[in-house]
Amino acid sequence: MSWHIHVYPVQVKTDYHDLPDQEQRDAYIENAAGLPKFSDDQLAMIRKHLGRRKYSETGSGRFSNEDEDAEALLTANGLFFTGHGESGTMEVSMTASEFASDYFMKGNFTVHDIQNETWEPAEPKPH
Repeated sequence: MSWHIHVYPVQVKTDYHDLPDQEQRDAYIENAAGLPKFSDDQLAMIRKHLGRRKYSETGSGRFSNEDEDAEALLTANGLFFTGHGESGTMEVSMTASEFASDYFMKGNFTVHDIQNETWEPAEPKPH
């Protein structure tokens, strides 16, 4: 079993939800090359945080956390995590959630859990 979670610049979530129907949303998110790009500062934040989480760059934007059977692919438009088995799934879920955290990442990123069809940070609840 594998688990996939994607991290994008925060603008992707806004653009996604602004589209009028699910078909257009799916087409938008599936065209990774057409998504907004990470800034240089965001790319530096990603690399630094992956290092803290013990991901090693293996080349061509690929990162591996062999202790937890997890890997990530960093492109100009997204950070794509894959976790294998229970340990890897937990690792990518926790690490990806940290990218959605204002505390860790100052609101620079949004996280899309494609299996659960959820986004982080979650939409604020109306008062």
